[in-house]
This record gives sequence, structure tokens and C-alpha cells, in this order.
Amino acid sequence: MKRNLLIIFAILITLFIADRFIRPGMESAGVGKVKEETKMNGEELKVEDYEKIYVKAIKKAESYEIKDKELLRWVVKGIASREMDHKPELTKKALIKNAREKIQLENASIEYAEVKYDIKAAEQEVEALALEQLKDLSSDIPLEGYLKAFAKTYNLSPKEVLLEIEKSSLMLMVTNEKLYPKLVEAYNLEDRAEVSRKYGSEVKSFMAGIEPEIDA
Repeated sequence: MKRNLLIIFAILITLFIADRFIRPGMESAGVGKVKEETKMNGEELKVEDYEKIYVKAIKKAESYEIKDKELLRWVVKGIASREMDHKPELTKKALIKNAREKIQLENASIEYAEVKYDIKAAEQEVEALALEQLKDLSSDIPLEGYLKAFAKTYNLSPKEVLLEIEKSSLMLMVTNEKLYPKLVEAYNLEDRAEVSRKYGSEVKSFMAGIEPEIDA
């Protein structure tokens, strides 16, 4: 339950900062999960359905000759989310633009937490979270399908997918878990959405090169 609340916190921050939010069928600011009913042709998707969608998205993204793994994974999520939401395909230019925005946001959130609040995700904490995700994998159908697609395509284990391809998302989740209590104290607030709004505003100012002000 605690982990799910922290995931929601991360999503809220993203929503407050970004103009667009790509839901990758799981969530995240990446690996984090949003429990939703996703259906195609009136039927709820199964693990193998998600796997097929992501394998197809990976092939499409690879056709763009994207070499950077970070950029590739966000383009894949963008392609897959459009299909799952029954929306028209985006152009290569739009997908890459959106993906770069997600990378910038993710990196800025992690960097600012360290610069301003002295919060940093340790390697062992990231690996522990990966193991926790794998332990609960059967209860998260979209994530299981996502990991299987990357594992199958690149001959990796699910753990390797998490630690090699989704590492920055895991780092953000660990960072948020450690950061949230400090934000509650700094802002003197308990409301998760309001805490997220305030922190999102700080990160946005940080990304713009402006000294953030805490208006608690």
C-alpha cells in the first residue's frame, strides 16, 4: 500500500510538471503502476496481449534507428500507450519529442531531490526495489507483459530489463520514497496532491534555471 501511494505521488508530480503524460500501460514515472482496466475489443488484456503490444512497439521504435536505450524505452511506451488507448499513431518526431521530455523530467526530478534535499537512491536500494517488483509481478499484468517483451526481444531476464532498461525509473521511485516525508515536513502539508503540486513547481523552476521558492 505504501509503495502504491508513492507511485501515485510520482505520477502526480509528472502531471503537474509536464504538459503531456504518456501512460505506458503501467505506471510510471516509468515502472510505477496504475491499476486500470485496459480492454481491447471489449476484452480485458492478458499478459500475452501486453507482451504482443510491446513487442510490436519495440519493433516500430527500432525502425527509427534509436540507439539510446533511455530514448528507446520511452518511445516504446509512447507507441504502446497510443494503441492501448485506441488513439492514432504519433509521428516519429512527436514520439521522440515526448520521450525526450520524459527523460528530462525524470532526470531533473532525481537531480533536484539530491541538490535540494540531499536525497539519493543507492544501488542496493534500486536492486531491492527491482526484486520487490519481480516478487509481485503476477499481480501486475501490464508490467509483466512489458518485461517479457523486452526480455524476449533483447535476450534478457526480467531482472536485467528492470536494472538495465528501467533503472532510472526505479531510481525515481526510490528517490520519491525517501523524499516524500521530507516534503511533508518542509511544506507542513499532508495532502498528497498538494505536496506533489508544490514539489512539481520546484522541479519545473529547477528545469528552467530559476531558483525555486518553497511557499509553505
